[in-house]
Amino acid sequence: MLRSCDATNKLARKKMNIKNEIWNKKKLITNILDAISHTDKRT
Repeated sequence: MLRSCDATNKLARKKMNIKNEIWNKKKLITNILDAISHTDKRT
């Protein structure tokens, strides 16, 4: 019982980490695209 619960928690944590990584990458890409579009407007 304890083992399965621990495994579930590890899985849940892994899923959260993956979600956070994806979100961070999306944010990074958005920031880069924003920066590119801003520099394009200046020139």
